[in-house]
Amino acid sequence: QNTQITGQVLSSSVVPGVVAEATIAFNQPVTPVGDTPVLARVNSINLSAAADASDNTPVVAAVVNSDGTPSPAPTLTNPPAGTTDFNKYEYTNDAGAQAIFTLPGADVTSGEIVFPFETRTGADEKIVSGVILTPTNASNTVYKLTMGAVSISDLQKVDFTMLMQADNSDVTGVVSSSLYAVSTATAVLSDIFVDDGDFIDTPSRDLVSDGANPPLITAENGDLEYALPGTATQCVGGSGNCLFRALNKPGAVDINANERMLSLVSPAAFYGTVKLTSYTVTSFPAGSASTIDTTTTVFDQQIAVSSTQDEADAMDVSGLTDTRGNFELFLTDPENQNLDDKSGNSLSSVFGAAATSTDNGRVNFDNNWTRGYKITGLNNNIGFRVDLAGFNLPANTANSYLKSITVDMNVIIAGQPQTGTMTLMVQ
Repeated sequence: QNTQITGQVLSSSVVPGVVAEATIAFNQPVTPVGDTPVLARVNSINLSAAADASDNTPVVAAVVNSDGTPSPAPTLTNPPAGTTDFNKYEYTNDAGAQAIFTLPGADVTSGEIVFPFETRTGADEKIVSGVILTPTNASNTVYKLTMGAVSISDLQKVDFTMLMQADNSDVTGVVSSSLYAVSTATAVLSDIFVDDGDFIDTPSRDLVSDGANPPLITAENGDLEYALPGTATQCVGGSGNCLFRALNKPGAVDINANERMLSLVSPAAFYGTVKLTSYTVTSFPAGSASTIDTTTTVFDQQIAVSSTQDEADAMDVSGLTDTRGNFELFLTDPENQNLDDKSGNSLSSVFGAAATSTDNGRVNFDNNWTRGYKITGLNNNIGFRVDLAGFNLPANTANSYLKSITVDMNVIIAGQPQTGTMTLMVQ
């Protein structure tokens, strides 16, 4: 009786740029057949997958209104008189002359903007070179698979198929499986930063200028806010050109939710203990015209950090809260991680991870997520994030924000023990 050919990966090692190999056991003696008996593929993220109507991407009417307190606000005419250019706005500038403002990204015929604050993703397939399948026993039931490691990136999924024929019958079969690359990222303590995910460049925040109602998105986020040239005396009490928004996204609900996601972010995974010894809050007291208060509070709380259950079990941290860190994919547009998987499975094909996967050393992601973490210093936009919600630090408000934290860290990074005390400015 002919038996279907099956195979199982017994062991594997995929270290990008170093080694990519696996040992595979078959249920019967087999031999590779065909011109290309083994084919290995990887997928990389394609960030040029432009949005279109079929993606159900939000298309919004261009809302152009003066930002702040106009005194007075210039009158806008859209489209300008005598034109059908709905992406343009006519107004009167300080000199009394008629001027034209063109809204970036707006459609000429409708004035609408395809939601611009989103990173559309697809996946591009690449064939892995140098694939060799070699028997390692006399009965042809165990084979070693090797392939070129230089074409594989950190945490990438490698899919491979093998066309095999049974040695004792005319049965042929395709055996498929996947391997997963490890992260080769390294880091020292000074590479780790803390961010509250609020879309604001916290170190440059100015509560006096912000006043009692700081903007949800700061002016550095140029794609969200537009200025009308030549209107310095017409808006915002004459302090500067009128500012105009095309779209206010994310909204207050999103921002408030993200502010509670205070996190340590590292280019590489680490495990060990993190002790918070103090934190500093900057505040703008009610009724004050210009006074800024900075208050430092002594703190004494410690958590245990791990990326897998094995690491957690290996640490002697009885009595401490075990906080599980995860690799996460951060995409920026700008300072926003607004992610939309164009095909619905692009990121799974690249990293082989479900959107909610945890404790498996894989990359985690959520479709349509919105997080405001910076990506500076991260390898391929992948960061190891540790949620600090367990410390229950003060939430940001309109009049105050968490400025910095001081931590004692005793951790292992890429196999190397690292200890130290750091004061980290919240990003």
